[in-house]
Amino acid sequence: MTFTVSWRSALPVKQALVRTHIGLDASIPPEQQQFLTQLEPLYVVVVAGLPREFARMAQNRNALMAGTILKRQGRSPISPEDLVVFVENGETVTLQYHFPRDDEITLEDKNVEFITKLGQVEAKQKFKLEDMVFAEQLTL
Repeated sequence: MTFTVSWRSALPVKQALVRTHIGLDASIPPEQQQFLTQLEPLYVVVVAGLPREFARMAQNRNALMAGTILKRQGRSPISPEDLVVFVENGETVTLQYHFPRDDEITLEDKNVEFITKLGQVEAKQKFKLEDMVFAEQLTL
């Protein structure tokens, strides 16, 4: 099984999404510019490309959320406060987890590991925070 885990609230990822939507040479419309400049109130992590069999499992949002955390060494994990499920073209499932920013993630955390339990499958993705610095700021 192959799927992608991405930190969607990070500015470079948001910029890539906008460019994918409008094209490389097009000017950015005002609504897209607003999307790029707004500070995200939540950390958003996306698991995309799951096989459609996960659509049934995704109906149990509470179980998916209970099995998901952002893990930091030496600090309390962060649990999601919301989950949005998208079924794309009836072929794949995308899970969009929303985590509160109350307990801020900083460069001193060094790494953050996203862990989720999808039925019998545990998926993990480690994010090295120094690689997520953009314009001299940690962008999550």
